[in-house]
Amino acid sequence: MDSKKRNRHEQKPVPTGEEPLQQVPSASKADDEQDRRADMAKLARRRAAHFAHFKGDDDADNAADNVHTGSNEARTLGPWSSAVELVNARQKAQAAREDKLQGRAVAAVNGEEDPAQPVPKIQWSPTRDVSQGPRPGPSAIPALFTLCLTVLNEYVDCIDSLVGVPDTIRIKLAAFVCSKRRMSKEVAQLFAQGAPAEVVLPDCHHLDAVSMTDLVQECVTYRLERLELGSCGRGFGDSQAQHLTKLGTLHAMSQLSLGGAYRLSDQGLEQALTVLSALSSLKLAQCSRLTGSVIERLPSLLPILRHLDLHDCRGIAPEALISALPGLSQLQDLRLDGMHQVEDDVMSAIARMYSLRALGISYTQVCHKLYMIPVTLFGVSDQKFDFTLFPTMDRHQIIPIPYVRTSYLFLHNDKVSDVGLSSVAAGCPGLQALYMDECLKITDAGLLALSSGCKYLTVLSARRCTKLSDEALASVVQRGTLQRLLVSGVHGCGVRTMQALALNCKECLEHLDVSFCRGVTEQALGLVADSCRLLSNLVVFGCSHVGNTFLHGHSNDRLSEVIGIGTILAN
Repeated sequence: MDSKKRNRHEQKPVPTGEEPLQQVPSASKADDEQDRRADMAKLARRRAAHFAHFKGDDDADNAADNVHTGSNEARTLGPWSSAVELVNARQKAQAAREDKLQGRAVAAVNGEEDPAQPVPKIQWSPTRDVSQGPRPGPSAIPALFTLCLTVLNEYVDCIDSLVGVPDTIRIKLAAFVCSKRRMSKEVAQLFAQGAPAEVVLPDCHHLDAVSMTDLVQECVTYRLERLELGSCGRGFGDSQAQHLTKLGTLHAMSQLSLGGAYRLSDQGLEQALTVLSALSSLKLAQCSRLTGSVIERLPSLLPILRHLDLHDCRGIAPEALISALPGLSQLQDLRLDGMHQVEDDVMSAIARMYSLRALGISYTQVCHKLYMIPVTLFGVSDQKFDFTLFPTMDRHQIIPIPYVRTSYLFLHNDKVSDVGLSSVAAGCPGLQALYMDECLKITDAGLLALSSGCKYLTVLSARRCTKLSDEALASVVQRGTLQRLLVSGVHGCGVRTMQALALNCKECLEHLDVSFCRGVTEQALGLVADSCRLLSNLVVFGCSHVGNTFLHGHSNDRLSEVIGIGTILAN
């Protein structure tokens, strides 16, 4: 048996460079066992020496490139050493990315580089000691008025009457109650009693047709000046609109807003507008049954109309807009967001409205989704709660809490082009606010026409208009009148636009949104923050290259909070 084992060990392959072991004859079993152990020890030493001192197959010239030879350029093997190497190279890689972004000019259409126009570098250094950390934020102690609203909302079912309470306080209380989902039929009657001049209920989805009828009958008086009912589609229809006419012409009423009234038809709305000839503001967002016949009659029904909101009214034909809009000679604010009917012909009709000051043709829809978040008895989410710290507590003590999360459904408008925008810029020289999110066919030509035609533009929202370049945006900024600039998702936005803001909008810029604009460097944002002293709102979602150097290093005390820092998604 011993001889067989020894022969098996002797037949194993020997590493390269080793000599085979010499067999030593033995006269007894004891000598054989001793010799076998000695041979195995020698074999183990030789193999250990082989793996401890690796010799490659190449010549000595290639030894310096071999990580096993122990040269100065060698990288220590192992996961820890690899992680340390990546951490040490992080700053170098970030600097290389910033140099690439600064040295590349993004073209308007295809994003190719233009070596003839190199992007200038911005030399900016922190003007505040970064080691001081974040600035003190706003006080976490709520205002006394907010505490009062909280108490009133908690016991709103116990309130007998709001008669004598000023309308401004009623409006704030109603908004607070609606935000807490407590606007029931009885609570809604409180805000309609006492013949108030203003009735503003942002969320009426709890009110059915009977409750809405009682509410309208109670609040419609000769003193009523403003009526706003949000999310009122469940209860507001043609029969409720007819109750607006029970007292005849309401000369004092100037504002009417019916949000989400999907049961309201053209006939019902026209019947109500016959007694509201003094209206200056009409908001009909998401009224899906409107087809356009009542829109064509708006110039004769509402001769002094100044604000018109048809957001997401998709049933209105473009021919009705083309026919009605030029006749609204005093209209100053027009919102056509979310309407696929808006095209170049409609834009040409809008261009004949010389008094227009604000225009919205964005195509972004707001969606409200209901989620169930698990909350423990300690107010901590189940996913973040460590049950090992509380062995007596089980997961059956989880309480599902509903909450509403606002998200955005990004569609796009491919019907409005540079031709329509150029016609508006030429026909509406007094335009001050333009919202054109998701208009993918608008390029630099339309934006340059807007820059030359509308010299008093204070608000420009061009989110996800992907064909706009840095040079075209800079030409609009150079007018020096912008107060709000929203260019989220415009990849062409970069250093030139930021330089124009810092140079020309020092005394007016208040809000800036450059989310997902990777061409806007940290140094460019620092220059804007230090130069524009009125800047108080900055949104940088998706800008992972913006860090503490800017956040703690700029000197603008009004800019105490930067939204989206260190995050990727906006919702």
